[in-house]
Amino acid sequence: MKKTIGFVLLLFLAMNVFSQEIGIVNGKYYKADMLYTGVHQEFYDTGELLSSIPIVNGDIDGIQEIFYPDGTQKERRSYAEGLKNGTWMKWNAAGVKVAEANYRLDLKHGEWKIWDDRGTLRYLMVYRNGRKTDTWIMYNENGEETGRKKY
Repeated sequence: MKKTIGFVLLLFLAMNVFSQEIGIVNGKYYKADMLYTGVHQEFYDTGELLSSIPIVNGDIDGIQEIFYPDGTQKERRSYAEGLKNGTWMKWNAAGVKVAEANYRLDLKHGEWKIWDDRGTLRYLMVYRNGRKTDTWIMYNENGEETGRKKY
């Protein structure tokens, strides 16, 4: 009888621990009222993977990947201790890269590129420490330069 009660109690505790949801409070990820460390996955209602998020001590830390329902990659985001840091990329549903952005410690920093859905570069922009800088270039649907703006 004691073994049965112990087993049921252990089963109940295990179910309670594994059923804990991850919550976000003030930008930090928590599980069971503790800062969460691990890979958090989110899913579409249909069961397909929506997002995989690396978390360390409650902060996104590493490469977050976001997917379309068919499993193709939609976005790739880079974080360091909860701050945007590194290269972010976005693809359309056909798998064509449509955006690439760079951050350093949560500020826009480096080249930013925007392509149209066919993969033609349309904008080339540059940021330094969150500020527009250098020469920004605009292109038409044929990839021909149509304008420049100096910052």
